Amino acid sequence: MVLGLAMLAFTLVVGLAALGLGISFAARPAETKLATLRPLSLAVILASTAAMVTGLAMSLARAAGVARDGATPTPDLLLAGLGEAMVPGAVGFALLAVAWLLVGVGMRRQP
Repeated sequence: MVLGLAMLAFTLVVGLAALGLGISFAARPAETKLATLRPLSLAVILASTAAMVTGLAMSLARAAGVARDGATPTPDLLLAGLGEAMVPGAVGFALLAVAWLLVGVGMRRQP
């Protein structure tokens, strides 16, 4: 669980950095900001993907632990884990979408 929270926190920090850069670009467009946002966007994509895979692995490990204890893992246990595993992706990609929308605003403001 701690690993999942750490991955979500990392995705959130990198995503908020991209959002901040997008806000900065919308306010004062500059090529250097855009050049920085491109690799930062890739970092958000990779962090979100890594966090989702980590969440999925933790969910499957939990289901295996339940099965090892003699109980049968129920579908709702697996679906709840899968749903939680998707949260970092939703957060990261939403922040990235807003950041790039702000880049579009900044592009319109460029002379």
